[in-house]
Amino acid sequence: MSRIGAQTSHTGLDHGRQITLRRGVYRSSSGSGPGPTGANYVQQITGRDWSKSACVFCPYSVASADGRHSTLERFRREPNAGADALFMEHVSLAMNERQALMGRDRLIDEVTRAGLTEVLEMFHQRLDAAKHAIYEVRRLARPRATGAPMIARSARLVCSGGRDAMLTALRSMPGRPTTGSDGITRTVLRRCTKTPPWTEQFFVADPAFVEQKARLGFEAWWSPDLSQPVVQEDPNELIGVSQCANSTRAHRACRTPAAA
Repeated sequence: MSRIGAQTSHTGLDHGRQITLRRGVYRSSSGSGPGPTGANYVQQITGRDWSKSACVFCPYSVASADGRHSTLERFRREPNAGADALFMEHVSLAMNERQALMGRDRLIDEVTRAGLTEVLEMFHQRLDAAKHAIYEVRRLARPRATGAPMIARSARLVCSGGRDAMLTALRSMPGRPTTGSDGITRTVLRRCTKTPPWTEQFFVADPAFVEQKARLGFEAWWSPDLSQPVVQEDPNELIGVSQCANSTRAHRACRTPAAA
């Protein structure tokens, strides 16, 4: 088997891994050249057109117009692959609405515009069938002396069960029910601002694939003053953060027959 590398700088990394049945071949050193010529080389030795990425949810494969077109056409041929990508994006977006698979743009919007109804149907079927959990998500930003602020996150699993049961329980969580442009509903206690320091806090129902964890030191950084008002879009409609201190309310809301 030959491994086709992208550039000669990979030669050193691969040197200790060369074996009789596996050897590295590098386009720029073999004369096959980079870019399209490399793709032609793969086609010549395998008889197949090889995609830029074998990963169906690779964010780099949708970073350009050509890449998006190629990816959407692949989803048209392989709707299950498209549903997998949308599912991964949904899990990510639920935890952070700014974390789409395509950066600022959402893959689900591209799939919808392309009219890939079979992909969307398979995605929603998988979403409905997945075990869900309600997570309390807290995020904070602390300014540094230089450079970008330090961002830290805590994700705490409150309860789990079927999707319908978790969406119902979410309505009883403390905070303001808010449905974002991504179509995902969260109950918001704190909303981040544009300038650090800021905090963000909400409850959300998400497929139960997110690991429950917090950055080391998070609790020490998190403001313990629960008497401060929540930052809302409308400053005339502030919610008292003291609501979130009542964790009993959150657990009581999750005591449904479907919860586990």
